[in-house]
Amino acid sequence: MAVKPQTAASFKEAVVFVDKIGKARKTIEPAFRELSGKLASAMQAKDGPMIELYLKSLGTEVSAITAAMKNVDLALGTLREVETDEDFVATRMADLEKLMKIVSEARGLFTREFAAAKQLENKAEKVLSESEDAEGQALRELARLDHEVDDDRKEMAALYARAEAVNTKCGAAVDAHDVGALKQAQKAFAALSVDVALTLHDILVQRVSEFGKKDALSKDLSAQAQDELKDGVKDMQVKLAGVRAYAEQLRQMLDRIPGLAVADIDLKKAAKVLELDHQDARIAKALAGSSSSWERGLEALSKELKMKKNGKQLLQDLQRAKVL
Repeated sequence: MAVKPQTAASFKEAVVFVDKIGKARKTIEPAFRELSGKLASAMQAKDGPMIELYLKSLGTEVSAITAAMKNVDLALGTLREVETDEDFVATRMADLEKLMKIVSEARGLFTREFAAAKQLENKAEKVLSESEDAEGQALRELARLDHEVDDDRKEMAALYARAEAVNTKCGAAVDAHDVGALKQAQKAFAALSVDVALTLHDILVQRVSEFGKKDALSKDLSAQAQDELKDGVKDMQVKLAGVRAYAEQLRQMLDRIPGLAVADIDLKKAAKVLELDHQDARIAKALAGSSSSWERGLEALSKELKMKKNGKQLLQDLQRAKVL
């Protein structure tokens, strides 16, 4: 009897899954054996850093085992579909037995390895927890915080220098009535991400404070360890105090710079000072642009209207009257 197309397709699919299972076994078995030995040695030595390293590798192995177990389930499901075709089973029994034996052995092996991996993981985590004494953890956290504080001091000082340079440009642009230059300076300030830097700085200050109140005073620590931690916290707080002025100045810039704008010129007042009634449009044209162009504009206005004063004198009149 002819083989059903669906049965033939399912059999080919099962062969593919079995091939994946075989490759997985060749990779997983030696890797898991080697990793188990290394992790056992690290646990015996109570070597925390190595235990952490091997635990990460073990997690990768567990993922590989889980993927292989999924292929086992898929292979079994496909083979059961093939088994419903009695004629195919009768003619290909030897092939089916061979595939089923591989799948069955792999299922048992992967199940045992998965269980062993989880047991090993739990044991390693327990040993890791026990190997990490409270004083050692606290001192290492102090060292990490102190390093972060040093980095924060450098970063805040550098950020302040860059921000102050932009702040100066903003002020100059406002004074010069240069709208384009002000927008460019404000854009440059936004690119510094001062708000993000201040948020990170504030979080670090809070972490140091909490460490001093909680970790450094833990009852699990000896008096000597507590004294060392308290001294370390004081040192960090002194360093952070030196950064406080930078942070305050940066906050002020953050509040002020985005809202800066070039003030409009009071054209009616300017017309009164220049004794030019109903000439607002001409005055506006003369004073358009930045302050560096005002004298030229007023000079052109003076010639156009045949005024007695030149551009420089007109500019001085406006400045004395605080129009500009």
